Amino acid sequence: MTNMSLRLLVPIIAVALSLSFTTVAGDGCPGAQREMTMEAACREAAGTGSAAENPHHACMAALRRDFRDGSVQKASEYAYATTDRALLEFPGSRGWAEYLLEKPTLTADERATYQFVVGSYTRTLAAMERIRNTVTSHCRPDLAAEYKKALHEMTGCRDRVLRLPSSSLLKLLQANYDTTLGAYVVGKLLGLQY
Repeated sequence: MTNMSLRLLVPIIAVALSLSFTTVAGDGCPGAQREMTMEAACREAAGTGSAAENPHHACMAALRRDFRDGSVQKASEYAYATTDRALLEFPGSRGWAEYLLEKPTLTADERATYQFVVGSYTRTLAAMERIRNTVTSHCRPDLAAEYKKALHEMTGCRDRVLRLPSSSLLKLLQANYDTTLGAYVVGKLLGLQY
């Protein structure tokens, strides 16, 4: 093979390889490319859930932060927006927990709880970042595990802080739990198996 033939072959091989590794959002997540109003999206995604968690309300509250009523978007865009919102909100809450850890008057139980919260926020942020970075371009079925992990972590945080006599972190945690629940519910639109 001549140098000229080899030079022509290299770009062809490069294009073929890049195409073989390129996926679209709909490949791994069958519902990612569907377009729907946010109201229809939340009705579909909410399904069943406990009255205490009200998944339909959580979904609508999450989407109304970034979209107007009647907005029509792809499911992957709704999922991106809800995880991006978490990534904007949660670092401040983790920072507040870190600040509380600096107080010299903490009881051993408060200190252990706030350390747990800081670790949980770190893990939740990592899960949400993995979702956000892949949901619109390379959506994968394994994102279901990331959604579950994020909700599990925020549930654990909320439940531990609720056991404290009082905490200035509780209101932030409840809001962050609601954001996580909204993202979890919206993630169902992608066709992930939870």
